[in-house]
Amino acid sequence: MLLDKQKSLSQPSSKKSASLEDTKKSTEAPKASNEVSDKLLLDVLSYKVGYMEGTEKQKEKSEPRFKSFLAYVPSIVVGLLFLGYVFRPVLTKFIRPMGPSEIAPEDINVTFDDVRGCDEAKQDLQEIVEFLSNPQKFSALGGKLPKGCLLVGPPGTGKTLLARAVAGQAGVPFFQTSGSEFEEVLVGQGARRIRDLFRTAKERAPCVIFIDEIDSVGSMRTSNPLHPYANQTINQLLSEMDGFLSSEGVIVIGATNRVDSLDKALLRPGRFDAQVTVPKPDIKGRMEILELYVSRITHKDIDIHKLARRTVGFTGADLENMVNTAAIRAAIEGNKIPSL
Repeated sequence: MLLDKQKSLSQPSSKKSASLEDTKKSTEAPKASNEVSDKLLLDVLSYKVGYMEGTEKQKEKSEPRFKSFLAYVPSIVVGLLFLGYVFRPVLTKFIRPMGPSEIAPEDINVTFDDVRGCDEAKQDLQEIVEFLSNPQKFSALGGKLPKGCLLVGPPGTGKTLLARAVAGQAGVPFFQTSGSEFEEVLVGQGARRIRDLFRTAKERAPCVIFIDEIDSVGSMRTSNPLHPYANQTINQLLSEMDGFLSSEGVIVIGATNRVDSLDKALLRPGRFDAQVTVPKPDIKGRMEILELYVSRITHKDIDIHKLARRTVGFTGADLENMVNTAAIRAAIEGNKIPSL
């Protein structure tokens, strides 16, 4: 009995001690979790503070370098411009801007004998050849070399061939360019190219400048406020052909099939002194052209007169293409010679 009473007395005390231990553990657990969270907050805050201090130091270091670099930019630019100006003659020998192609007299193998079907145009251009070949003959009488000649005619009639024949017949340098080469997006580039062209031509005078499709650069001037610089190129061309500075010995030959669109100031005497019409060849001219091109292919018993009568309205380019097509067709079909 006494033992049972002691056991009963000891059981509530053990229960009390267990409950006390549980309460201690429950109170210690939130304290530990609070301590961990506080440590994490401190770590995050210290990281942020350190990152912000680091970025501020980097900014402080980079800003002075950038400012110092900006201080040297004007002097660097001025130095590069000065060096480019000093070494410009040397650089131009290696870096040449795109422009007209110069053909030396010895490289021109075209004369008036190679031009067929436009006898009247050749006769008109023969005067220019005499001016170029013997200018003293006309200057002794007080005459001046013509400034320009305009070749007008439909496409394919041989305007470019005639211009080359003028230079080849006279034995002078030949500058060939197109009107579209003076059209640029940047303002002033077209006028600069014309100045460079005439400056080079004057150094090689007497010479011939041939501008194909001159209507693309010499069309009528406009007064559009949206494009105030649109007339710079044609104004420079007008000034070079008959301006304050003389361009003696430089003859400009222009070619176009749209003479109505050209500016009137460009067509006046003193700039384009002569206007030569290059029409489509007649039957005699077509026979001469066909004889020239047929002689270059293998043929036998081709009636040139019959071909000329059947090709009314053909230009020289059309006749050349017809003969070449006949030779190609004969080769495709396995024939030894082309037939009519």
